[in-house]
Amino acid sequence: MTLTKVRSPAGADEGPFAIGTSGIKKPLRRLRQREEQLQLQIRRMPIAVIVWDINFRAQEWNPTAERIFGFSAQEALSKSAYELIMPKELEPVMEPMWRRLLAGDETVQSINQNRTKDGRTIHCEWTNTTLRNADGSVAGVLSIAQDITERLKAEAVASQLAAIVLSSPDAIVCKDLSGMVTSWNPGAERLFGYSASEMIGRPMSVLAPADRTNDIASLIEKVVSGQEVTDYETVRIRKDGTAVEVSLALFPIVNDKGATVGISSTAHDITRRKQLEDQLRQAQKMEAIGQLTGGIAHDFNNMLGIVIGNLDGLLEHFDDGSPQVHALNQALKGALHAAELTNRLLAFARKQPLEPQVIAINDMLPDVISILRRTLGDSISVQVATSDDLWPAFADPAQVQDALVNLAINARDAMPNGGVLTIETVNVHLGKHYASQNPGVEAGDYAMLGVTDTGTGMPPAVVDRALEPFFTTKPVGQGTGLGLSMIYGFARQSGGHLKIYSEVGHGTTVKLYLPHQEMPRGTETVLIAEDNEDLRLMVSEQLSSLGYRVIEAKNGEAALPILMGSDPIDLLFTDVVMTGHITGPELARRARRHRPGLQVLFTTGYAESATLNGISGAQFLRKPYRKRDLAPKIRSVLDQR
Repeated sequence: MTLTKVRSPAGADEGPFAIGTSGIKKPLRRLRQREEQLQLQIRRMPIAVIVWDINFRAQEWNPTAERIFGFSAQEALSKSAYELIMPKELEPVMEPMWRRLLAGDETVQSINQNRTKDGRTIHCEWTNTTLRNADGSVAGVLSIAQDITERLKAEAVASQLAAIVLSSPDAIVCKDLSGMVTSWNPGAERLFGYSASEMIGRPMSVLAPADRTNDIASLIEKVVSGQEVTDYETVRIRKDGTAVEVSLALFPIVNDKGATVGISSTAHDITRRKQLEDQLRQAQKMEAIGQLTGGIAHDFNNMLGIVIGNLDGLLEHFDDGSPQVHALNQALKGALHAAELTNRLLAFARKQPLEPQVIAINDMLPDVISILRRTLGDSISVQVATSDDLWPAFADPAQVQDALVNLAINARDAMPNGGVLTIETVNVHLGKHYASQNPGVEAGDYAMLGVTDTGTGMPPAVVDRALEPFFTTKPVGQGTGLGLSMIYGFARQSGGHLKIYSEVGHGTTVKLYLPHQEMPRGTETVLIAEDNEDLRLMVSEQLSSLGYRVIEAKNGEAALPILMGSDPIDLLFTDVVMTGHITGPELARRARRHRPGLQVLFTTGYAESATLNGISGAQFLRKPYRKRDLAPKIRSVLDQR
């Protein structure tokens, strides 16, 4: 094949470059006609056709090339690819391809980034073919190019949309106008349990409960009529038969003529949201009841105070044997009972006065359980399972004991024919997930006191209301309905939590979570002045285990030189009465003259009023004391600096 100028029969140039022959005269005219037809086709082709010489300078540049790249044929001819359409930075990529073509590689295809005359960047799909002379030598390269910029953008958008559909946590489903599923994403597989192969070609009605089969048809009808359906809440049935609450959105799929040809729908699982809404409504209801009952109890207590006070006054005016005294005592008994009920209401409303402290629940159990075993009767077996390393809790010990007794009495009433009452303690960490499912609960560590019975159990409707004040399932006169509500209020007021688990025929478990309270710690220096060596050593070990630096002195005489020295001392912890001539109060007076900011904590087995005369604002810890009593007291005195 040879390359030559194409001329018309009149001799005019028909094009800058064409395929020609030499040495054949007879069919020349016919061949020229065919070449002219080929040139015309090239000019009319909807793709760019470019011929490069061996130096990759343009020799042919059809009108489509002009439209794509912006250069006219006159501007493009004899210019190199890099001057026209190839960014210079692509040279390391293009040169190996040029060399392959010049070496005789017949066809090379590629997708390249190209530059237009006005500086735009486009993407073209190229097919490059080697052109040869009659002697077989390489004459140049024929390149065919198609602008695929918009196609690539469309593919990128489609790929992105496909990725969104595939990765969406929600179910995204397409169906035809009859409701048959045509596409089913992984989110739908996770939500409903059916695979795509199981659902494609099946009607969506397989997911509808028996009482909601008609709503799918009505939804399709709405969408076909041109309406969009959003935030439609309903119930669907998973493959395993369980119900799931979903929020649906449905939109028409419209073709290029504007006709609705299908329906696209998304389904979002709102089961958890519904549960949280129910829990929030319950919490708000309990809060509202608490505020109401607290206000009523407060005002009622004021009125009861007037009644009780006047009854006491009237009793002083009658002899014990008079008939009026019996009536007044009965009235006073009723008023006092009413006062007890109002105090329980205050407990539910979290307005009762508490005296929280660091407590060891396990240490409280033996006395309470001993009372319960005598009270509950022989038909109920009391079992105890305690955690040996139970965390200390921060709560009012008297209220904890009352709560345990109330729970045990409720358990007894749920076991009229006898059964097993189990009391357990265990360390529990309530995580953020649990806290998110139970409004009002703070994530953290808790000491859990649980009471389980083998009684009749409660249905869900009763469990939902069990904590409301005055709610009871007992016969009239056999219960006030304030036991559990009082414990609930105490738990919330203490920063804790109460949870009920029950199933009809399988008994009930009530778990009281009290916040874990670490022993207060510190790094300050404490001087212990104590003449009992065993007690001094024990206190020294306890304070050292809490992080304090401890200095020991066997009496006032031994402690005074230390206090007169320059070593830093933050707290003097001294016995009031010690052997020797310097008592605890005298030691404190002398020490404060030398160290005005020194904190002092006294301890004694005597009454403090008899031993601390003359010491203003004295802090005191009565003997005997435990580590859980010592730690917060030491920390409290140090924090007053």
